[in-house]
Amino acid sequence: MKKIICFGLCMVLVFSLNSLCFAEETKVIVDGEEIDLQDPVRIIEGRTLLPARPLFESLDAEMNWNPKTETAIGKMNGHQVEIPLNEEQAKINDEPRNLEVQAETYEGRTYIPLRFAGEALGGTVEWDSKKNAAIITTDAVEPDPAKKETSPEKTEPGQLTAHFIDVGQGDAIFLEAPCDSHILVDGGLELESQPVVNYLEELGINKIEKVVATHPHQDHIGGLIDVYQNFDVKTTYDSGYEHDTLTYEKYYEIANDVSNFKTARQGDKLEIDSLGAEFIHPPQGHTGEVHDLNLVLEVEFKNQSLLLTGDAEKDTEQMIIERASDISSEILKIGHHGSYTSSSEEFLEAVDPEAAVIQVGEDNQYGHPHDQVLERLAEQNIEIYRTDYHDDIVMELDENTWQAEVEPWKKEDGELPTDQDADDKDTVTEEKDDQDQELININQAEKEELTQIINIDVDRAEQIVELRKERPFTSLDDLERVKGLAEVTIGEIKDEGIAYVD
Repeated sequence: MKKIICFGLCMVLVFSLNSLCFAEETKVIVDGEEIDLQDPVRIIEGRTLLPARPLFESLDAEMNWNPKTETAIGKMNGHQVEIPLNEEQAKINDEPRNLEVQAETYEGRTYIPLRFAGEALGGTVEWDSKKNAAIITTDAVEPDPAKKETSPEKTEPGQLTAHFIDVGQGDAIFLEAPCDSHILVDGGLELESQPVVNYLEELGINKIEKVVATHPHQDHIGGLIDVYQNFDVKTTYDSGYEHDTLTYEKYYEIANDVSNFKTARQGDKLEIDSLGAEFIHPPQGHTGEVHDLNLVLEVEFKNQSLLLTGDAEKDTEQMIIERASDISSEILKIGHHGSYTSSSEEFLEAVDPEAAVIQVGEDNQYGHPHDQVLERLAEQNIEIYRTDYHDDIVMELDENTWQAEVEPWKKEDGELPTDQDADDKDTVTEEKDDQDQELININQAEKEELTQIINIDVDRAEQIVELRKERPFTSLDDLERVKGLAEVTIGEIKDEGIAYVD
């Protein structure tokens, strides 16, 4: 979606290895009036900081300083915010609130977080990356779109790098943003090889600002368990669907223990001051099964955008089309690994991407990506990138362009599946799909192959291997011997149709 969303001030030069950027030639506009900035804007861990006194005065707030507690105090229209130096908590109307970045002194000036202070005093803070300006609107003034347009256009240095990590049959997307404001969307399967952890360590990453778990299937959240154990994660956004699997239990426990855990809904935004990111599905109050509540995230960087769909299917795509006026994006992460259950013609036309990325395992038993999806993409002249063909895929986005480090996949690089007549190419029967997927014998499959079955994570796969040494499984119902597998989850294994006993 080509709307500019918000979040921050980042005309930046990298200053140090401690996640600090100086944002030069940026504008801060309060109720249509530009602040005369005498001191440089600072960006620390993705958060914008300004000197306390000029910020409060620009909001027409009363500014006080408590030298004993080293606290900046702002008062306006019945609101009061107290922000102490070098503390993890501030107060809004005497209620403690956590700070994502601490206030600090620099060259004798007290710098406080712009967004926190502005919103604490009843205002709204938005970032116009095209115009290189932070737009603050107090509760006394309605936003004036015309005034936003008066800010002259600037060109920001830096890039957003999107890493589509090859995790086999799963999703893992790392967005390497300016000022170390990094985002990880999903983490693939929980594997001994820890592909996501190893990939991020090779990049020199030690902290992740935001983790998004699109939905609780193990091929999306399993690898996040290792991520939490190896990196400092600030905030986790979850779909809110509680899944009855051991993988989900382990993920949920550690994510709550080590990060600020939130359930995301349509309209929620990732507060990062170098890009805009907003969830466009699911809406508030929406209910359904695991894929119905799958999180869909739109990311805006300068004039470029990405749409990250997780395992969104056609019903979700239709809901998004009906609710949103514009979902066009340059880069689309194809839903559900290229399954025919996603990527409808109408959705592709609405997004109108230049490039499509399919995260999919080589020679996977599902037949992903399906030929219908590949042909729809080809018909709309959309460049195709596939992790089963390219391995890791890296794309760099700047002011007006994006560039992939690999050449797009073309039909001649690999034959399309031809198991259906061309007249039937947009319809695959459930019976045929089930036949293609009934490939995993519980009594013979290797541990890693067992993890491809729904609700079977690494721990349960190890249990199956040990239990069948004692006594082979006689039926899928016999999986009740596996700790943590309840009647409901065994029913889901049956419904998936890829596991059998022989």
